[in-house]
Amino acid sequence: VVLTRLEANRHRVVKTRSLARGSQTPYLKIVAPWSGHAEVQQYGSKACVSNGSWAIYDTSQPYVVANPQHTEHLIMMVLS
Repeated sequence: VVLTRLEANRHRVVKTRSLARGSQTPYLKIVAPWSGHAEVQQYGSKACVSNGSWAIYDTSQPYVVANPQHTEHLIMMVLS
């Protein structure tokens, strides 16, 4: 388990199918915002999370995570 705190300005992370195939370590990633919010898209679904909620996604598969404003998140990565 890896636990970290992320503080960042507006940003978007996109992992395409070709990048996912080349991933070395597969993690399940949990994002839990303290401030701001995150929009997580994977497998055709979208979850919007903010303080008090969380989302989980598989880093070995394609995904998009958007943070449309300054954010502070707790992020936990668990080997899948």
